[in-house]
Amino acid sequence: MINLDHVQKYYNRGRSNEIHVINDVTLELPDRGMVAVFGRSGCGKTTLLNVIGGLDTIAYGKIKIDGNDVSHDVDTLRNVYVGYVFQNYNLNAEETVFDNVADALKLCGVRDEKVIKDRVTAALAAVDMSRYSGRTPDTLSGGQQQRVAIARAIVKNPRVILADEPTGNLDEANTVLIMDLLHKIAKEHLVVLVTHEESLVDHYCDMVVELADGKVVGTRYNESASGYKAKDKNAIYLGELDKTEQTGEAVSVEYYGEKPVDPIKLKVVNIKGKTYLKIDTENVRYLDETAEIKLFEGVFEDGKNLDDDQNAIDDLPPLKYADNAPIGRLFGFKSSIVSGYKSNFDKKKKGRRFLRIVMALFAIVFTFMTANFATALREISSVNESFDHNVFYVFVKNEEEASKFNKGSNGIDGIYLTDYTAAYGLRPHYFMMGAFETSDETNDIGVSATGLDSSISENLNAVAGKNVAGAGEAVISTAIANKIISTLNRSYIKNYSDFLGLFVSTDYGGYSFYDYSVGEYATGRKNRQRIVGVVESEEPAVYFSPVDFATRHFIDKSNLVIAASTIADIKAFDVPKGTALCVALSVENNGYYVDPDLYYGEPDEDDEEQDQKDLVGDTVMIRGQNLAVEKFDLSGDAETSKAIRNTTRARFYNLSYVFVLNDEDVVSLAKTYGKTDAVVYYYPSDYDYYESKTPDPYGSNARYLMLHSNDPAATEKYIKSVVERYTDPYVYSPEYFYQINIEGVVMQIITQFIALAVMFTIMVLCMYFIMRSSLMSRIKEIGIYRAIGAKKGNIVFKFFVESLVLITLTVFFGYLFGSAFLGVLSMTSTIISSMFFYPFWVALIVLATLYGVCSLCGILPVISLLKSTPSEILSKYDV
Repeated sequence: MINLDHVQKYYNRGRSNEIHVINDVTLELPDRGMVAVFGRSGCGKTTLLNVIGGLDTIAYGKIKIDGNDVSHDVDTLRNVYVGYVFQNYNLNAEETVFDNVADALKLCGVRDEKVIKDRVTAALAAVDMSRYSGRTPDTLSGGQQQRVAIARAIVKNPRVILADEPTGNLDEANTVLIMDLLHKIAKEHLVVLVTHEESLVDHYCDMVVELADGKVVGTRYNESASGYKAKDKNAIYLGELDKTEQTGEAVSVEYYGEKPVDPIKLKVVNIKGKTYLKIDTENVRYLDETAEIKLFEGVFEDGKNLDDDQNAIDDLPPLKYADNAPIGRLFGFKSSIVSGYKSNFDKKKKGRRFLRIVMALFAIVFTFMTANFATALREISSVNESFDHNVFYVFVKNEEEASKFNKGSNGIDGIYLTDYTAAYGLRPHYFMMGAFETSDETNDIGVSATGLDSSISENLNAVAGKNVAGAGEAVISTAIANKIISTLNRSYIKNYSDFLGLFVSTDYGGYSFYDYSVGEYATGRKNRQRIVGVVESEEPAVYFSPVDFATRHFIDKSNLVIAASTIADIKAFDVPKGTALCVALSVENNGYYVDPDLYYGEPDEDDEEQDQKDLVGDTVMIRGQNLAVEKFDLSGDAETSKAIRNTTRARFYNLSYVFVLNDEDVVSLAKTYGKTDAVVYYYPSDYDYYESKTPDPYGSNARYLMLHSNDPAATEKYIKSVVERYTDPYVYSPEYFYQINIEGVVMQIITQFIALAVMFTIMVLCMYFIMRSSLMSRIKEIGIYRAIGAKKGNIVFKFFVESLVLITLTVFFGYLFGSAFLGVLSMTSTIISSMFFYPFWVALIVLATLYGVCSLCGILPVISLLKSTPSEILSKYDV
């Protein structure tokens, strides 16, 4: 039945404390009978039994049961062939006696409730424990628990019973009772018994295998093993006691033993067919079927300490196993849910309540942090929308380099001159209702866009209004309109037509200063244009009239040159083409007068008035165009001076040097590289700034051509063929803007991910330690399940479901609260909606992540524990 072939096992192999616990053991055990593995403590008896039963592993050799190698699917083999009786009983304290025995059948794949009930009842009857089926093991004595363990071993009628010192914790009477049971079973089965009690070996065992230091030192047979009789301390034999009998008309009383000191007061009441009994005497015990004291007729010498039927195993025929029987699976989904709730939320286990609250709080925080992190992820999808794919900025040193780029060739449909500050891609544009022009502009709708000449929008389809902007007007692309509609909560903007009549502005040159003429701060010109059309385009652009576009971006580095048409409110202005109006302004005594210090060369201290007159008729060169200078004296007109100052965006020191040009001159200058010999700056010493320095792409005097292309690939190819270097700061291409935008998003993602990972790690560790704490108190339970045949996967499944229960009642509720709170905040606050991105798909990812990772951490402790063999779990971790 059982064959061991040169079996070897070591503890601490390869170390200084190596123990050769099983040393080249070869044995062949019979199909039936009781075999004793005998020897002193520490000789390897229990280890040998464990490797036979598959509770432990071997280093070398083979063990076969009924021709099946134990190393192949050991759990299935143990459930089908082996019943195990442990010295420490190894009963599950949370289950009843009935359920403990039924577990052995479930592990064999039996699911029929009637079959389970019939076999468990028969097994308990065989060990005289039927009346205790509803109790839990902790309410039973040691002998009773061992009998339950035997019932669990025999309920499936296995071919082999392995008993590891089953009487080691019992008194003599219970020892004899247990050995009698095993001896009876051994008549039809193989019982392998580990013991160090020589008397038991002599009386009960048919074959004795003696071990010493892990080796078999002897094998002998005992043909006279007939058992041993000992009186059960809980058995009362009536034949050994004096008997007195009293018989009346309605009652017959038999009295055994010594006469009591005080008469027994007994009342018997019979009413309507029901009999009631009342005893008023102390120290009287009532004997029913659950009582440990048992009454037997006759005397002990009759040898009837147990009825013959109590040992009967005939009512337990061998099980028939289907090919698809779920052998080794003890736990289902429903039972695991109940177990998970009890193990984590039992009122007796208050110590984990704080950790469960912490788990819920972590889930709330993690939900908020994930929603914040998702804003960075959202930016990845919007990177392509964060720059203009049709615009290139090319550094040029002179007019000759600028002339290499011509409108209408290589996909170029727009050429404008700008400076380094323009080479940053999209700029913020603000949209507002006309009625709010003078109100606080913090409620303006801000969107990043490229400003372009409306000549580019002429060929685009207008979906609302017109496609070309006039002076003081603007046209926007559908890309800009869609972004505003989809991302901003403005009830008055839902359709393209809703944009018509709004204003678009930028902050360029919008400097604040103190206006002494009115005694308050005034703001420089805001460059506002009314929206008159929406054109179909994926380019994030706002299109302006040529003169508005020129005055916004491309006239002079000082941003102080404006078009005549934009100051129509200033009286007496009529500047013809090719001329300039030179205005010197300063503040003195709350009025304006002509400042003599602002002109070419040093001032003449002797004749300041003459110096001012000398300016009239002079010429200044702006980007290669000579303009005649006129003098304009504002010393007596505060209203006009205020309009000039607001319009020209004068800044710092209340001091400006202004050129007011004809519209045609403004547009022409915006596209001209030429030489500038009088750049307006803050001090006269800077007049020759650009004459004295060669343009440098790294310096403040850098000049760039802004090239707008309707064929970016062709334009890129051409730029690469004519420029010195196709890299910043020589060329700012769409690829450049993509890289700097994606790098910023990536850095934001990394930063937020680190914070998220830290919080998530803390939560995961908390989950891990909660489950580990639960596991530490249940290690023996796991060891028992493994020892009786539960497969590793089924135990992991049980703890996985328990983890889901814990997550649902802690993390999930925290997640729901956090998600609901985020939803409410996002609907009521645009600031919150910009800080957190939490659509439905993000919420699902958060939920799946929480469940996935937390449940994984919940089962990691049990997975780690299950790497040990069942015997290692029971011995090393037994608590």
